[in-house]
Amino acid sequence: MIEMIEGKLVDLTTSKATLMVHGMGYGVFITLTTFDRLISKVGKEIVLFTTQIIREDSNRLFGFTEKKEKELFEILFPEIGPKTTVSLLGHLSKEILKEAIEFGQIETLIRVPGIGKKSAERIILELKGKLGEVCQESSSSLDAVDALVHLGYTAAEARKKIQKAQESLPASADLKELLKVALQVKT
Repeated sequence: MIEMIEGKLVDLTTSKATLMVHGMGYGVFITLTTFDRLISKVGKEIVLFTTQIIREDSNRLFGFTEKKEKELFEILFPEIGPKTTVSLLGHLSKEILKEAIEFGQIETLIRVPGIGKKSAERIILELKGKLGEVCQESSSSLDAVDALVHLGYTAAEARKKIQKAQESLPASADLKELLKVALQVKT
């Protein structure tokens, strides 16, 4: 199993990243969320947390910039398939996805391309109660978003700034460090 790949990002599309690792190019399927995080990193060294799916007719790598997103993918894809999982993770935040599944919000799920009413009902039926802590934000990131909202940013802008700041900081970063970097992030 290939758990992680570190290499130079040499090509990027909305659905695939190509990493050059010791002279070998790896094609890694990605979500739109991962694409947004990588768009400014073409030509640079990156790390992707990966899940390898081997079937009789294919061998595919799916990559994520966050370990929690990879963990969520690994919970979702056995139940609903990798293509539907990539679509869900690319269009809904972890928190909104969990809320939609836990509270049976079919209308939220059918807004995702490729998901109709029957698929949404099946997703809710298959996944209710299975997402647990994987979808929860840390309290420091929630506090940081709240602080930015109090400074006049919209909730969406604040979440985006915090998310970008977290990508450049170690997981152990405290609220003060997170806010300092987030305020310098251009969105």
